[in-house]
Formats: sequence, structure tokens, C-alpha cells
Amino acid sequence: MKNRYIQSGFDEVYNGFWRKYRDHMPEPDDAEGWDRSHNHSLALQEKYPFLSEAIVRLEIELDERMKAAMQKKDKL
Repeated sequence: MKNRYIQSGFDEVYNGFWRKYRDHMPEPDDAEGWDRSHNHSLALQEKYPFLSEAIVRLEIELDERMKAAMQKKDKL
């Protein structure tokens, strides 16, 4: 692996995926939005297999944050 490839992977996963979806998570009932984020993660995993585990963990984190937001909303 070349350094540039590794750098691009981290940049694309963090800036192109994580920052996009952490700040603008789809609504819980927005199946298309969640499909888009999942398809984005699959494309990144294919492009950067060395970051596959990190990408999956970021998806899990998004899911957990969405569930926490739903619980908080239900309590109101």
C-alpha cells in the first residue's frame, strides 16, 4: 500500500462519510437515507478494505446515536 492510498482512505472515510452522516443522520423512518449511508459505507469498504472494520464500527455508532435520539424523543 502506498502512503497516498492510506491517506486518501482515512480522509474519505472521516471527511466524506463520518462527518457527513454524524451531522446529518437520516431520520429513523427514512429508509432511503439509511440505504444511501449503508451503500456509501459498502463502497468505501470495497475501495479501502484495510478500513473495513472501522467503517462498520462507524455505522454501528450512527445506529446507536439514532436509537438514543429516538429514546430521548420518546421521553419528551
